[in-house]
Amino acid sequence: MRRVARALCHALKPCLVGSRETQPYAALGTELGMTEGAARVAVCRLRERYRECLKAEIAHTVASAEEVDEELRHLFRVMARR
Repeated sequence: MRRVARALCHALKPCLVGSRETQPYAALGTELGMTEGAARVAVCRLRERYRECLKAEIAHTVASAEEVDEELRHLFRVMARR
């Protein structure tokens, strides 16, 4: 199971950044042997998990819990400029 999860994560990794409107969910679903809807759900879950992990890491670098969301917003603003 872990091997399948790694392959899925690797295939979905490019979907973590970029516009949701430009994600090739149909092609991604075909590549992964799933429906377009299942691909969308998988991407959504990956993004949620990624956000959780990112917030946990950021929490280790700031002085208070209130600063986590501010730092996360700043990070996304910087990434959006690329």
